[in-house]
Amino acid sequence: MDLVVKVYWPEASRAREGQIIEKARQIAKQNDSVNGHLPDLICSHDYSTKRIRMAFGITTESHRVLRVMLFRRLYPITDLIGDKFWKAFWECFRCRCTLKLLSHADHPVMPGHYYLWVGGVEHNNISVRNLMYDKLNEDRGILNDYDLAHLRGRPRPSGTERTGTMPFMALDLLTNDAWDGKIARLYRHDCESFAWVLLWISCCYDNGKEIPNPPLDAFITGDYNRCFVEKHAIISKLKDIAATPSYESSWGASVSLITLFVSQRYQRELNALCRDNSPSEQAVDEIVQSCQKALEGKGVCINLPDGSRHNLDG
Repeated sequence: MDLVVKVYWPEASRAREGQIIEKARQIAKQNDSVNGHLPDLICSHDYSTKRIRMAFGITTESHRVLRVMLFRRLYPITDLIGDKFWKAFWECFRCRCTLKLLSHADHPVMPGHYYLWVGGVEHNNISVRNLMYDKLNEDRGILNDYDLAHLRGRPRPSGTERTGTMPFMALDLLTNDAWDGKIARLYRHDCESFAWVLLWISCCYDNGKEIPNPPLDAFITGDYNRCFVEKHAIISKLKDIAATPSYESSWGASVSLITLFVSQRYQRELNALCRDNSPSEQAVDEIVQSCQKALEGKGVCINLPDGSRHNLDG
C-alpha cells in the first residue's frame, strides 16, 4: 500500500481535518453516494506551538499547530481521460449530492439528498488538485483535502468566507463584499467550482499533463478583482476555446455547466439592478436539478449509487 504524508500549519481555531473526515465517514455509512469516495486517513496528530509562544511572551491568539496526517495514496483525476475521467469526476460531484431514478418518464432522474452538505460538511475548496481517484478501487472518484472545510454549527474562523483556490472559486466569492466577509458560503458556490474545474481540465490538460500556454491562464492571479473580470467574461470567449483531444467528449458538458452558473449570476445582477425583490436563490435540490438539465443532450451519463448508469440523452 502506497502512503503519503501531509504536513501543514493550520490555525488552531479551525476544526481538525481528521474530525471533518470522520464526520464525512459517519455520513458515508448511511449513503452509498458518499461511501467509498472519501480519502482514507490512517492517522493524524497535531503539535501545538501554544506553549512555546507563552514561554516567549507571544500572544496565543490565532496561533497555529503543526499538523501531520498519513493517508493512503490517491492519484490526480487529470490522469484519466474519456469515460474514465467523466465517471471519476461525476463521483466526486455526486459526493456532494446523489441522484436516483424515478418511474416518471418525463423526469427520469431527480435530485435526492445532498449528504455531505446537509450533514454539515462544507468542503469550500473544490479545485483540480482536490479531485482524485483511487487506483485500488475501480478508479473511484475521491473528493479530497478537507483542510479548508467547515463543520456547520461550529464558529467559523475569520476569513473563511473567502477560502478557496481562486481560478475555481464561484464568481460571488471574487467580489469586494466576499473579501469583506459579507457573502455567506452557499451550496451553489461549491457546485459552481465543480463547473470551473471541469472547464479547466477539458481545455488545459491533455494526456495527463497541463498543456503549454493554456487558454485560461489569465485566471491565475493573486488579484481577485482581475480573476472576477476574466471569469465573468468567459461566455464571450468560449467560441475561441476548444477542448484538448483527451476531453472532447466532456467539452459540451463543461460549456453547458459554466453557461448555467454564469447566466444565473447575470440574472441575479439584473434583478438587483432592477430592484427586483423576488427570491433569487434556488433551493438546494433545485441546484443539481438545474445541473442535470444543463447536461441533457451533452453526451454524458450519470453514474447512480447502485452502480448503474443513466444516459442523460435519453
